[in-house]
Amino acid sequence: MVTSKPTVSGLENIDEDVFRLIACQLTRVQGSLGELSSTIKILRRMAMPLLFSRCITWYEGRSELPPVAIRPFVRHLTYKSQIDAERFEETFGKELPCLPALCSIAFDGPGVGVPWCALKRCLSLPFLTALAFEKGTNFGWTDPYPAEELAEIPINLKSLSHNASPWRLLTHILMNNPLITGPVMQPEEEFAAESRCLSSLVCRLPLTVEYLKLSVETAPLAQMCTMPWPCLRELHLYGYVIEHTKRPFLRDFLCLAPCLHTLSDPLAIKALKMTYPDPQDAILIAASGPHLTSLSLRDYPRFYLHRMCPPIRARWDAPILSSVDCLGILQRMDIPNLHTLELVYQTDGDDDDELLQYVATAYASLSHLEIHRYRRDRAQSVPYVCISGHSTIIDN
Repeated sequence: MVTSKPTVSGLENIDEDVFRLIACQLTRVQGSLGELSSTIKILRRMAMPLLFSRCITWYEGRSELPPVAIRPFVRHLTYKSQIDAERFEETFGKELPCLPALCSIAFDGPGVGVPWCALKRCLSLPFLTALAFEKGTNFGWTDPYPAEELAEIPINLKSLSHNASPWRLLTHILMNNPLITGPVMQPEEEFAAESRCLSSLVCRLPLTVEYLKLSVETAPLAQMCTMPWPCLRELHLYGYVIEHTKRPFLRDFLCLAPCLHTLSDPLAIKALKMTYPDPQDAILIAASGPHLTSLSLRDYPRFYLHRMCPPIRARWDAPILSSVDCLGILQRMDIPNLHTLELVYQTDGDDDDELLQYVATAYASLSHLEIHRYRRDRAQSVPYVCISGHSTIIDN
């Protein structure tokens, strides 16, 4: 009698495409994919491209290379430790030629910048398309990147992010403590050094970059307005409002980036976010149209920081809108298909009733409304009944 072997069913027989979808979901829960892949060898093999796609190295001048087994899968590499230009000039980057799939590098060292010798080796990689300077990066003590040498490197970056910490101004204030010894750099000096480093790099990217995230304090907006950006799709500016004179530069930049989705051509723009906007800014009218579905007139960093911390209030401007300003902006903008709206404003008593009434009746497609309402006089009561009544109209 011939008996057939029982059919084995389970994850070990799953199609690789299906497993990849499952694995992508598991990456959202830290450790879950690693635990699953450790159960069966075949799952480990299938999970390796995701398990090792993003790697972190605490670089300290060592010259060890990553294990051979994971090298083909590393796509994103983050340097966490301090990169000293003098100590590690000869050893930095020896692992880079061993990672054939590497396309993205991030620097997140402890409060230090990235020296030119390290950045040059990264930019020289032919397949590098994304570069990020994370919150731990500080350019205050970094020598400017040489524009002449940058011009000689064939750079193919499509994404450049500078994710400075939103708390760095507060950190400067805390560091100006007489009990703290050692050199302390003032924020203006740090911003100047940061601008000198990043300006030459940013202005080297106009023909290839698709995504830019920059600090408005140090973004080279004036230089950016002298060249076309044909591939740029997303431009994110953040930080403290220092100079209102930078607004005209941003307005002039719009016509130079025809593919920009977030802040650009009126025919293409879908979402507009502006921090402490000028109510008369021409960008608001230029961005209007039936294509605009998301509008955010916000504060960043948050306005309550200026209220809570007098040193911040004394040093930096936070021109928060009034409810009348918000109403005037919305009435001038032609945005009939608005789905998402965020408003941040300061009010005297219930003088925002007209604004709330307008929002409740003007946008038939509005599905998400976020309001940050600051009272000028904290002793005033909040008209909860009135506000909830307007929101009920929106829900209906």
